[in-house]
Amino acid sequence: MTRKSLFFAVPVFFLIIQCGYTQDADNYITRVDFELCEDGRKVLSKSDIRFRLGDMGAIDSFLFSTFHGGNTQDWAPDVNSFASFDEFLISKQKPDVLHDKKMKYKVKKTAGAVKLNGNWDEGQWAKANILEIQNYMGEKPKHFPKTQAKLLYDSNNIYVFFKVEDNYVCSAAQQTHGPVWRDSCVEFFFAPDTNQKDVYFNLETNCGGTMYFRYNDLQNDIKKLVEISDCKKIEVYHSLPKLIQEEITTPTVWYVSYRLPLSIISKYGKIQKPESGVFWNANFYKCADLSSHPHWLTWSPVDYPTPNFHLPQYFGILEFK
Repeated sequence: MTRKSLFFAVPVFFLIIQCGYTQDADNYITRVDFELCEDGRKVLSKSDIRFRLGDMGAIDSFLFSTFHGGNTQDWAPDVNSFASFDEFLISKQKPDVLHDKKMKYKVKKTAGAVKLNGNWDEGQWAKANILEIQNYMGEKPKHFPKTQAKLLYDSNNIYVFFKVEDNYVCSAAQQTHGPVWRDSCVEFFFAPDTNQKDVYFNLETNCGGTMYFRYNDLQNDIKKLVEISDCKKIEVYHSLPKLIQEEITTPTVWYVSYRLPLSIISKYGKIQKPESGVFWNANFYKCADLSSHPHWLTWSPVDYPTPNFHLPQYFGILEFK
């Protein structure tokens, strides 16, 4: 790109209308495209501007600055100048959590007590957003149960509520940390510190309310089960019996909801405490490995040839409001 002087005539309004960039495998910016318009008329268009050569000059974000002039009066502009900015977000966290292509869910802060029951649209839950678990791994299953989830939070807890419209339901695991994924199961995988991309928790619950809860650090090859004494502090509601000896093969709607204390999460790993402007990475799953109609469903799409939920690079984004 050759250097040329650009002069902005007054009172013409200029606006950059588009800025896109290309990233390498390490998410560093390599090339940039942008357009500049004058009162809606394109006056400058540059594409494929190279920002890197090989491994030199790694760039992972752009600096957005409104700085104008210096610190003495002689730097002051001769005429009044104005700027208008729209559709941007201020965050305490790194820009990579704002990636436009990722699934996003906005978690609302509850203004009152949250009841754990099967009342999907009552009380504080009526105000919560709904997410749909509509993607799948492996071959598209013949049985694709409609699975939804809602989340809320307060100063001390995360609340999760699943609703499943099912047709083949089983529940055999009854002990904490048992193989609940073999049963009709809903799962919440979350990374509460976006600065640690390979550190996350997986909280899996079968339709009978039995839980499997683990801390994972992939980079250091650490897998640690949450202590049973801590799991007992998680209040759980389940609409079906703990044990279903024979698979239910008729249309059945079932619910699982729980209150997860933030103190349990912080005991095992770093946490960015939920508040407005904070982000977590997460995914939600529905499975039933050993049912008569197995399936592996996901909220955020996972691009992998065989079912595997332990791929945090495909997590979506939880945005706390």
